[in-house]
Amino acid sequence: LCTILSALGTSMPNTTFSQNNGVIALTKCAAKRAGYACGCWLVFLGVFAKFAGIITSIPDAVIGGMTIFLFANVLASGIALASSLDLHSRRIKFIMALSLAVGSGVTVYPYAFIDLRASQYTANFWRCADCSDALKGLRNGIAIFLST
Repeated sequence: LCTILSALGTSMPNTTFSQNNGVIALTKCAAKRAGYACGCWLVFLGVFAKFAGIITSIPDAVIGGMTIFLFANVLASGIALASSLDLHSRRIKFIMALSLAVGSGVTVYPYAFIDLRASQYTANFWRCADCSDALKGLRNGIAIFLST
């Protein structure tokens, strides 16, 4: 909801951290208190430059490998969830197809909702040459949201 509202206000979209889902799938710990404790530790350790130096000294390949592993856990959790669903239901199939189409389609072709012939934020699906500034802002927000 926050990302939709920020995009409609022509702001940068917010992101969620799906790595957290991978950590939960790996550790089986989804307690709010554990999340608050981790957040406090991160803030506490971020204040001290020596700890920040240790974290920044981790090679990019290690950080990339950890990120790939956590996103693979997210994928595995999604596959496990999808296997437990009733795939004969038209509603569930529609939701899965729409989610996969938007998620993978925009990843494969990120400019699907942007018309590159005019300006960066002129959308094919909503042309308005003589629109008010407010309507253009709304249109641009929707185009940014759909393209990110």
